[in-house]
Amino acid sequence: MISAGKSITGCVIKTAITAGLLFAVLFAAAPLQAKQTAIQQIEARALSGNITAQITLADTFRAKQDIVQAKYWYRKAAEQNNPYAQNELGKLILLSNHSVTALQEARVWFEKAASQNQPDALYQPGVMYYRGKGCERGDCAIARSFYERAAAQSHGSAQFYLAMMYLRGHGVAQDYEKGVALMKASCENGEPEACPWVRNLTENEDKFRQIFSGKPSSDQPPR
Repeated sequence: MISAGKSITGCVIKTAITAGLLFAVLFAAAPLQAKQTAIQQIEARALSGNITAQITLADTFRAKQDIVQAKYWYRKAAEQNNPYAQNELGKLILLSNHSVTALQEARVWFEKAASQNQPDALYQPGVMYYRGKGCERGDCAIARSFYERAAAQSHGSAQFYLAMMYLRGHGVAQDYEKGVALMKASCENGEPEACPWVRNLTENEDKFRQIFSGKPSSDQPPR
């Protein structure tokens, strides 16, 4: 049973995301004066600390490709511990800057969101640990932990990476059946790269068992 606290938090997050996306769609079709008035009203609420308004502005500015303003408002909501905003802020930091400092900052925001079990935020640090972005390269145990938590929430991309780890025996004991099962789940959950893999792994099982029979080089993550 979900606790009242978790239910309220989830409701706030969903409300903020839904409001932000809906406003962005309506905003695009509105006359110029109406847009200016709407922005002023939302901005007033955002400045007063309203998380929904802050995310609405951030989503709107991101849709307009105004990354500076989008990051500003995501940061405001992220600083109030909103996991959606924390995750989106991390993404925008990586989008605009690939310095070591930026990578480390993005990881901090991803991990803050991940600590609240936001699925995509669990996936993001998994990738960073696995590929060595802002972390020690090849830290498979930590990467697998993040992937597993995201995969348990039906995150297709996390299931794909986890499947490849099991198929190749990279950081885990090789398990072809488990890899195939995860790949099927990934395909069902919308990861486009997974479906061709499912066909190959099932229709050409002997061939792919042989391909994956040897352990990969430790510095060659799957993908």
